[in-house]
Parts: sequence; structure tokens; C-alpha cells
Amino acid sequence: MPSFPPRSFDAALRIEYKASVDRDLRRLDRQVATRIIDKVEQELTSPDLRPIPLTGSFEGLYKFRVGDYRVIYALSEGGILVIRVAHRREVYR
Repeated sequence: MPSFPPRSFDAALRIEYKASVDRDLRRLDRQVATRIIDKVEQELTSPDLRPIPLTGSFEGLYKFRVGDYRVIYALSEGGILVIRVAHRREVYR
């Protein structure tokens, strides 16, 4: 079983978005983008969050699935930084 970073976050977990995520979301249909943002805000702030770590050149990052799209993010003591949002066939390129 993989080890997860300790969850020492408080209930008001802060989610930040890298500027490139705005561009990623603009490329998507508005309804899909809204669904992704809603799911990110709901699931990534949940105390039951179990991060799924990435491997290889993406080691240290985590993924979250929303339908056919993947959200790549990093954990820190200050909160969560969303790095990339893209279709599953493109997100790791």
C-alpha cells in the first residue's frame, strides 16, 4: 500500500490554480470546465482525500479523475496547487 503525505491541513484547505490551468479550462466546453472546477473544489477539500501519486517524471505530483479528464496537482502545507487539467490522452505529454 502506498504511503500518503500526512494530512495536517485544517478544514479551510486552500486550492490555488496555476495560470496555465485557466488556459486549459478555456479550451474545454464551458459545461465540462464548470463540472471539473466543482468536482475539484468538492473532492480535493474533503478530509477523506486519498491522493493518487504519479510516477516517473511526474513523481511528487498527484492525479484526480473527473470523467475523461485528469487534474494534476501538488500537495503542500499551505494547500493544493492545481497544475494541469486536460483530457486523459493529453495530460501526461
